[in-house]
Amino acid sequence: MLLDSNIFMYPLVAICSYLIGAIPYGLIIGFVSRGIDIRKHGSGSTGATNVLRTLGLPLAIPVIILDVSKPILAIFISSLLTEGESLTKAIAATFVIVGHIWPVYAQFRGGKGILVGVVGLIFLSPISGLTALISALLTIALFKIVSLGSIVGTVLGIISILFIYTIGQEQNLAYVMYAIIGSTIIIFRHIGNIKRLINRTEPKIGSRANKRKT
Repeated sequence: MLLDSNIFMYPLVAICSYLIGAIPYGLIIGFVSRGIDIRKHGSGSTGATNVLRTLGLPLAIPVIILDVSKPILAIFISSLLTEGESLTKAIAATFVIVGHIWPVYAQFRGGKGILVGVVGLIFLSPISGLTALISALLTIALFKIVSLGSIVGTVLGIISILFIYTIGQEQNLAYVMYAIIGSTIIIFRHIGNIKRLINRTEPKIGSRANKRKT
Protein backbone atom coordinates (compact mmCIF):
# COMPACT_ATOMS: atom_id res chain seq x y z
CA MET A 1 0.00 0.00 0.00
CA LEU A 2 1.15 3.51 -0.70
CA LEU A 3 2.41 5.75 2.05
CA ASP A 4 -0.43 8.28 1.72
CA SER A 5 -3.14 5.59 1.81
CA ASN A 6 -2.44 4.97 5.50
CA ILE A 7 -1.21 8.39 6.53
CA PHE A 8 -4.00 8.88 9.07
CA MET A 9 -3.47 5.41 10.51
CA TYR A 10 0.13 6.04 11.56
CA PRO A 11 -0.67 8.24 14.59
CA LEU A 12 -3.43 5.82 15.65
CA VAL A 13 -1.08 2.84 15.44
CA ALA A 14 1.62 4.75 17.33
CA ILE A 15 -0.74 5.72 20.17
CA CYS A 16 -2.33 2.28 20.48
CA SER A 17 1.07 0.58 20.45
CA TYR A 18 2.48 2.98 23.02
CA LEU A 19 -0.46 2.31 25.36
CA ILE A 20 -0.05 -1.45 24.94
CA GLY A 21 3.68 -1.22 25.60
CA ALA A 22 3.11 1.03 28.61
CA ILE A 23 1.19 -1.56 30.64
CA PRO A 24 3.62 -2.15 33.57
CA TYR A 25 3.07 -5.84 34.18
CA GLY A 26 6.08 -6.12 36.49
CA LEU A 27 4.78 -3.27 38.62
CA ILE A 28 1.27 -4.76 38.73
CA ILE A 29 2.48 -8.22 39.69
CA GLY A 30 4.75 -6.76 42.37
CA PHE A 31 1.81 -4.90 43.93
CA VAL A 32 -0.63 -7.80 43.65
CA SER A 33 1.71 -10.55 44.86
CA ARG A 34 3.83 -8.83 47.50
CA GLY A 35 2.37 -5.37 47.93
CA ILE A 36 5.62 -3.73 46.81
CA ASP A 37 6.63 -1.15 44.22
CA ILE A 38 9.18 -3.06 42.13
CA ARG A 39 10.70 0.27 41.09
CA LYS A 40 11.98 0.71 44.64
CA HIS A 41 13.90 -2.56 44.56
CA GLY A 42 16.89 -3.89 42.65
CA SER A 43 17.57 -1.94 39.47
CA GLY A 44 14.34 0.05 39.74
CA SER A 45 13.09 -1.41 36.46
CA THR A 46 9.61 -2.86 35.99
CA GLY A 47 10.95 -5.45 33.56
CA ALA A 48 11.20 -9.21 33.93
CA THR A 49 14.88 -9.21 34.94
CA ASN A 50 14.27 -7.05 37.99
CA VAL A 51 11.17 -9.06 38.86
CA LEU A 52 13.24 -12.24 38.62
CA ARG A 53 15.98 -10.85 40.83
CA THR A 54 13.58 -9.31 43.34
CA LEU A 55 10.57 -11.65 43.44
CA GLY A 56 11.86 -14.90 41.95
CA LEU A 57 11.20 -17.05 38.88
CA PRO A 58 7.54 -18.01 39.57
CA LEU A 59 6.52 -14.35 39.41
CA ALA A 60 8.94 -13.45 36.62
CA ILE A 61 7.46 -16.02 34.24
CA PRO A 62 4.05 -14.31 33.88
CA VAL A 63 5.81 -10.95 33.43
CA ILE A 64 7.88 -12.45 30.61
CA ILE A 65 4.81 -13.91 28.92
CA LEU A 66 2.82 -10.70 29.23
CA ASP A 67 5.71 -8.52 28.03
CA VAL A 68 6.22 -10.83 25.04
CA SER A 69 2.56 -10.37 24.17
CA LYS A 70 2.98 -6.58 23.84
CA PRO A 71 4.70 -6.39 20.42
CA ILE A 72 2.72 -9.38 19.15
CA LEU A 73 -0.58 -7.67 19.95
CA ALA A 74 0.55 -4.28 18.63
CA ILE A 75 1.84 -5.69 15.34
CA PHE A 76 -1.33 -7.78 14.96
CA ILE A 77 -3.58 -4.73 15.47
CA SER A 78 -1.50 -2.63 13.06
CA SER A 79 -1.77 -5.40 10.46
CA LEU A 80 -5.55 -5.46 10.79
CA LEU A 81 -5.78 -1.68 10.43
CA THR A 82 -3.56 -1.43 7.35
CA GLU A 83 -3.69 -4.88 5.77
CA GLY A 84 -0.17 -5.78 6.82
CA GLU A 85 1.58 -2.64 5.57
CA SER A 86 5.22 -2.83 6.65
CA LEU A 87 5.68 0.75 7.85
CA THR A 88 2.78 0.54 10.29
CA LYS A 89 4.12 -2.71 11.72
CA ALA A 90 7.50 -1.06 12.23
CA ILE A 91 5.83 1.93 13.90
CA ALA A 92 3.86 -0.41 16.16
CA ALA A 93 6.96 -2.32 17.26
CA THR A 94 8.89 0.91 17.87
CA PHE A 95 6.20 2.51 20.02
CA VAL A 96 5.81 -0.64 22.09
CA ILE A 97 9.45 -0.15 23.10
CA VAL A 98 8.82 3.51 23.90
CA GLY A 99 5.77 2.65 25.97
CA HIS A 100 7.52 -0.15 27.81
CA ILE A 101 10.45 2.06 28.79
CA TRP A 102 8.48 5.25 29.51
CA PRO A 103 4.99 4.09 30.57
CA VAL A 104 2.38 6.78 31.12
CA TYR A 105 0.65 4.52 33.66
CA ALA A 106 3.73 4.38 35.91
CA GLN A 107 5.15 7.91 35.98
CA PHE A 108 7.23 7.10 32.88
CA ARG A 109 9.45 4.67 34.83
CA GLY A 110 9.42 1.29 33.10
CA GLY A 111 11.66 -1.48 31.88
CA LYS A 112 14.74 -1.66 29.67
CA GLY A 113 12.92 -2.66 26.48
CA ILE A 114 15.13 -5.56 25.38
CA LEU A 115 12.50 -8.32 25.54
CA VAL A 116 9.78 -6.41 23.69
CA GLY A 117 12.38 -5.14 21.24
CA VAL A 118 13.72 -8.56 20.35
CA VAL A 119 10.27 -10.09 20.02
CA GLY A 120 9.27 -7.25 17.70
CA LEU A 121 12.38 -7.85 15.60
CA ILE A 122 11.67 -11.59 15.42
CA PHE A 123 8.24 -10.87 13.96
CA LEU A 124 9.50 -8.28 11.47
CA SER A 125 12.83 -9.83 10.50
CA PRO A 126 13.05 -13.39 11.87
CA ILE A 127 16.71 -14.04 11.04
CA SER A 128 17.87 -10.80 12.67
CA GLY A 129 15.57 -11.27 15.64
CA LEU A 130 16.72 -14.82 16.26
CA THR A 131 20.35 -13.71 15.88
CA ALA A 132 19.77 -11.10 18.58
CA LEU A 133 17.95 -13.57 20.85
CA ILE A 134 20.42 -16.42 20.52
CA SER A 135 23.48 -14.20 20.94
CA ALA A 136 21.89 -12.59 24.01
CA LEU A 137 21.08 -15.94 25.60
CA LEU A 138 24.55 -17.33 24.86
CA THR A 139 26.21 -14.25 26.35
CA ILE A 140 24.04 -14.47 29.46
CA ALA A 141 24.78 -18.18 29.82
CA LEU A 142 28.51 -17.54 29.50
CA PHE A 143 28.92 -14.44 31.67
CA LYS A 144 25.81 -14.65 33.91
CA ILE A 145 25.07 -10.95 33.29
CA VAL A 146 21.69 -10.15 31.78
CA SER A 147 22.52 -6.58 30.77
CA LEU A 148 25.64 -7.69 28.91
CA GLY A 149 23.62 -10.25 26.99
CA SER A 150 20.99 -7.62 26.22
CA ILE A 151 23.57 -5.20 24.85
CA VAL A 152 25.38 -7.85 22.80
CA GLY A 153 22.10 -9.14 21.39
CA THR A 154 20.94 -5.65 20.51
CA VAL A 155 24.17 -4.78 18.69
CA LEU A 156 24.29 -8.07 16.78
CA GLY A 157 20.63 -7.65 15.85
CA ILE A 158 21.47 -4.34 14.16
CA ILE A 159 24.51 -5.79 12.42
CA SER A 160 22.50 -8.78 11.24
CA ILE A 161 19.64 -6.82 9.68
CA LEU A 162 22.03 -4.34 8.04
CA PHE A 163 23.97 -7.23 6.52
CA ILE A 164 20.80 -8.93 5.31
CA TYR A 165 19.55 -5.68 3.82
CA THR A 166 22.92 -5.01 2.14
CA ILE A 167 22.93 -8.39 0.38
CA GLY A 168 19.33 -7.89 -0.72
CA GLN A 169 17.64 -10.49 1.45
CA GLU A 170 15.70 -7.93 3.50
CA GLN A 171 13.46 -5.78 1.32
CA ASN A 172 11.71 -3.65 3.93
CA LEU A 173 13.66 -0.52 4.81
CA ALA A 174 11.04 0.19 7.50
CA TYR A 175 12.17 -2.91 9.40
CA VAL A 176 15.79 -1.82 9.18
CA MET A 177 14.85 1.58 10.56
CA TYR A 178 12.93 -0.12 13.38
CA ALA A 179 16.03 -2.10 14.30
CA ILE A 180 18.22 1.00 14.30
CA ILE A 181 15.82 3.28 16.18
CA GLY A 182 14.65 0.63 18.62
CA SER A 183 18.18 -0.53 19.37
CA THR A 184 19.36 3.03 19.89
CA ILE A 185 16.60 3.58 22.45
CA ILE A 186 17.43 0.32 24.22
CA ILE A 187 21.17 1.05 24.35
CA PHE A 188 20.39 4.53 25.73
CA ARG A 189 18.29 2.88 28.45
CA HIS A 190 21.28 0.68 29.32
CA ILE A 191 23.77 3.52 29.85
CA GLY A 192 23.82 2.89 33.60
CA ASN A 193 24.43 -0.80 33.00
CA ILE A 194 27.25 -0.02 30.58
CA LYS A 195 28.94 2.15 33.20
CA ARG A 196 28.66 -0.64 35.78
CA LEU A 197 30.00 -3.17 33.28
CA ILE A 198 33.02 -0.96 32.69
CA ASN A 199 33.52 -0.63 36.45
CA ARG A 200 32.88 -4.36 36.92
CA THR A 201 30.10 -3.71 39.42
CA GLU A 202 27.18 -5.00 37.35
CA PRO A 203 25.34 -7.77 39.28
CA LYS A 204 25.29 -11.29 37.92
CA ILE A 205 22.42 -13.75 37.84
CA GLY A 206 21.86 -15.05 41.35
CA SER A 207 22.98 -11.81 42.99
CA ARG A 208 20.59 -10.72 45.69
CA ALA A 209 18.68 -7.55 44.86
CA ASN A 210 19.11 -4.73 47.33
CA LYS A 211 16.38 -2.25 48.05
CA ARG A 212 16.61 0.69 45.70
CA LYS A 213 17.33 3.98 47.41
CA THR A 214 14.77 6.73 46.79
